[in-house]
Amino acid sequence: MADTRRAMHTEAHDAHMITLSAGRSVVEAALGSANGFHGRVLKAPGNLVLADYMVSLARRAPTLDAAVLPALSRALIEILGATQTTGRRAGAEGRRLAFSRRERVEQHIDANLADPHLSVESIALATGMSRSSLYRLFDLQSGVGRLIHGRRLAALRSALDRREPASAQALSSRFGFADPDQMTRLFRAEFGESLDSYRVAASAAEAGGPEDSRRRWRTWLSEVA
Repeated sequence: MADTRRAMHTEAHDAHMITLSAGRSVVEAALGSANGFHGRVLKAPGNLVLADYMVSLARRAPTLDAAVLPALSRALIEILGATQTTGRRAGAEGRRLAFSRRERVEQHIDANLADPHLSVESIALATGMSRSSLYRLFDLQSGVGRLIHGRRLAALRSALDRREPASAQALSSRFGFADPDQMTRLFRAEFGESLDSYRVAASAAEAGGPEDSRRRWRTWLSEVA
């Protein structure tokens, strides 16, 4: 296991490798705190079902619908958790429940990005959670308001990556920003460059080409730095 925020050196000989990138929330739902797992080698027999699952995901990835990804993430949590035979019981159910609740909230936000009135109150009503539960659930993510802005900006950037020909006004309405000025201000604060320059760079790079991949890689590094 490797924490991509930390330095690493990997060397393998005569090995067939499959790399699986899992969000920190997935790892922590399965194993608790991710601290201390950087460089951990999962050994047989505990890792064998996980290896089989990873192989299956790699083979089936081109045919998978986005709608099944949450269920596959939950399956990964269970399988990854099963690799730890000691010290994994305490708090395991609580971690899984918290992950499921966060996932439900995020799915609701993604389905209602265009709603300018999306708020803690509306999310609590739609998901059946109390406001205090929501605040606790996303305390480490700087709160629900920050989460809403983050999901909107991620969706906006994906639209730009797809070279969708929409005006700034149309994009701000589609993703629930108050106006184009707020959208561009938040985009620069989140990604470190203006929305216009990002859009120009995305349009100039060949989709799926080397420069497009480098640009997305640099953006990803800025997020995890």
